[in-house]
Amino acid sequence: MREGDPVNAELDGRTVLVAGGAGLAGTGVVRSLLAAGAQVAVPSRSAERLERLRAEAPDGTVDRLHTFVADIGDSAGVAAFRDRLLAHAAFGRLDGVVASLGTWWQGKNLTEATDKEWEESLHSNLTVHFLVARAFVPLLTDHEQSVYLTLNGVAATQPLRKSGLISIAGAAQNMMLRGFSAELADARVRFHELQVLTPLAGVWPHYPTQEGWVSPDEVGDCVARIVAPTFEQPDTFVHSLPDPDSPRVWWRPKHTDQL
Repeated sequence: MREGDPVNAELDGRTVLVAGGAGLAGTGVVRSLLAAGAQVAVPSRSAERLERLRAEAPDGTVDRLHTFVADIGDSAGVAAFRDRLLAHAAFGRLDGVVASLGTWWQGKNLTEATDKEWEESLHSNLTVHFLVARAFVPLLTDHEQSVYLTLNGVAATQPLRKSGLISIAGAAQNMMLRGFSAELADARVRFHELQVLTPLAGVWPHYPTQEGWVSPDEVGDCVARIVAPTFEQPDTFVHSLPDPDSPRVWWRPKHTDQL
């Protein structure tokens, strides 16, 4: 995928769930999908974050943004939300799922991490991915041009000091999605992972944006292209931003002071 490509606007009439759509990267994904014409569903435990997301929707698109106060952090919550979504007039059929889930963690070496930190990191960065995929992948297998896409980060591809828990969960997330893809090789659903290889620009108040960092809207534009039925690389599993051939600076910290 090359930077600067226009967003593929062939999403009119398509329905996409963005799990984590009220988060830092997810907001950019939601904006781009709406701009490309999709009906977009977003669950969140926070009504306030959903209201903020609606306020930031592109002009003329908020009627296609469907928000749900819901907790998808456990099996029962995911199942309840799935039933609510399918009962919604716009979502009797689901064309795509984008999973923008998880939280950052840093501060300790792996030998110093507590049981609680281990369990919390795996839950938010891996288990919730599994719960969402298990609930929604089956809804995508009955028709052509459906897509399941996850967002992952640089820590999944290289170990970062004092953020090992994130690296472990991210690498496992990649293999989990590959597992779903292998098991459904005969189905018509496409599986993709977008690896965001820099921090997000403009969202970290304590870490000023540096040259080369990508924005949530750049992430969203990439996602919109991948989700579109005319995506030119349907058989490529992993995509990255920035592009490997880009001259932009990648984030490769030598120690955590640079995070």
